[in-house]
Amino acid sequence: MRLPPPEFVLYVLGAFLVGYGLWLSVRALRARRWREPLEACPECAKAWEDKAAAKCARCGARRPVASAIRAARFWVVLGLVVSLGGLGTFVGGALVADAMRSEREFGYGWGDSGFKFGPYLGGGMGLSLFGLFLAILAWRGDRPRGRRRCPKCWYLVDPAVGLRCSECGHEAKGERALFRPRRRWRLAVLGLLVLGAGQLGWYESRVRNHGWLSVVPTEVMILGLPWLPDEWVGGTSWVEWSLIERYSEGRMWDWQEAWFRDRSHGWLLAARSPSEMADRAAVLSGPHGWLAGAHDGSPASIRRLGEQLLDMATQALEAGDPLSAHQLLRPMADLADVLIAEPAEEARAFSTKVDGATPTLLRHISDAPFEIGVLLASGSGTPEVVEALAIRADPRDSGETLSSLDIYQANYALARLIRRGNQLATTRVAAMIADEANPLRIHTAAYVAWANREAANPELDAALLSLLESTDADDLIRSINAVEARGGPLLEPAIRRAIDLARKRPDLAPRIEDALTTRDYVMVLHRHIPELIELAQQPQLRNVGCSLLLVACINAPLLDVGLLDRFEALLDDPAIAHRAPSIREQIGHIRARIEHQQAMEAHRNSIDLGGG
Repeated sequence: MRLPPPEFVLYVLGAFLVGYGLWLSVRALRARRWREPLEACPECAKAWEDKAAAKCARCGARRPVASAIRAARFWVVLGLVVSLGGLGTFVGGALVADAMRSEREFGYGWGDSGFKFGPYLGGGMGLSLFGLFLAILAWRGDRPRGRRRCPKCWYLVDPAVGLRCSECGHEAKGERALFRPRRRWRLAVLGLLVLGAGQLGWYESRVRNHGWLSVVPTEVMILGLPWLPDEWVGGTSWVEWSLIERYSEGRMWDWQEAWFRDRSHGWLLAARSPSEMADRAAVLSGPHGWLAGAHDGSPASIRRLGEQLLDMATQALEAGDPLSAHQLLRPMADLADVLIAEPAEEARAFSTKVDGATPTLLRHISDAPFEIGVLLASGSGTPEVVEALAIRADPRDSGETLSSLDIYQANYALARLIRRGNQLATTRVAAMIADEANPLRIHTAAYVAWANREAANPELDAALLSLLESTDADDLIRSINAVEARGGPLLEPAIRRAIDLARKRPDLAPRIEDALTTRDYVMVLHRHIPELIELAQQPQLRNVGCSLLLVACINAPLLDVGLLDRFEALLDDPAIAHRAPSIREQIGHIRARIEHQQAMEAHRNSIDLGGG
């Protein structure tokens, strides 16, 4: 943490002196001896009975004289001078900042806290120190200085009358109570108020960087949730320090999060119509589409919310209000994974709920294809649902003109059914991919292959392998890219087909290189190092072959040094002289790794032999 700059010290000192000087002046002006210097006692305000007496007959205070009056005037003037001096010090800090060319507008940073060493923070810190000074002074209070004082009226208590005050009649609880200081609670409250006002300086940089919304208390925003502007809650755009942003970014305490969830959930369900609930759901969803504040994250809470939204969305669809239905179904699409991953009984209950609404959803699937498709995939996957989605994924027979986005959304819904193990969807999609007359078969494979990573259905794997038998070079490369999403046992057949295609079509070698350097292919490419060496031995494929060989060798867990020697011999070709040094450097690292592995293996063997 860097030290504060000199101008910041002047800011703090100037603000403190201004407050201290004003306090001195006000204190002198409020003194009774200034307003009534001769007519009444300055301590107890009792009129002087004997004008010649030097002490008050009631409290024993000394009678003020002209010097005391002059002293009070002196403190008033001194306070004003100190205040003016503090103001000059504050202005001097600004001049110093300008002279030193400091970042006066933005200030110095203080670590990673975001606070800036500017005049606002300096002034606020000075006021805070002055408020703390007043609070300490008020807590210290007036000291009895060895005299017995009444705790209530501060009148002198004669030892002859015991513990009871002869002025107000208050009886102290003990002898020690008569010697306690008199604390100034009003001054303490004033000090705390000044201390709190000074804290506003800490928020200056936040207001400048994030706006006034950042300093609005979270409790106030939660309490006023039904009446807040949409942007303050969440809205359709990401607003910093909105309620949804504070909840999502962890800017709330645990009790604030619980209160916000209860408040937002109650406000959402208090809607009297689907359109009103849709508007509130859009506000609470924020730009990402989740109803973050309307549930506590537990599967049961999300399921109950999903059922309530589904009921309202169904009513909106039947009433001919697709816009409201879309807004209600939007957060459900984001929560669908949680809805179907609940405990078996609750997931079955939600699936049954979706099946009950399936006829209505199928009739209006074109109104919100993605949201309704994902919701249908959360049901049991009846033949009607599978066929409706398949027709949208392959619209040749339906005669309906669909955009590529609509086709993708239908394939995505089918993929979700496949991932859940729905055999009807798997068989239907496998038939679509295996159909050579289907112009969208590769698109369908690319969209649904990822789902078979978990399902591992052999029927769908066989359909994906059939794509690798294509005789068209462009279709084959696209099929290799699609199969990569499946991974597993389909990777090695795809790599072999890619190597064969590169031999036959050297002009497609760059595209093949791009296809084989993706994440899943890279992890198994080392199993085909001999074939890649043979590929790189062809002069027209030397560059691409060496690139693939380098990727394969880097990711190989075990590697024969002889293969590295064969690989390094290929680098003598002048055609790749510009890349040879960097490749040789990488080969050197690989050799060092192999030597380290061999040394570690020898060390383990020696330990095993010694133990035996």
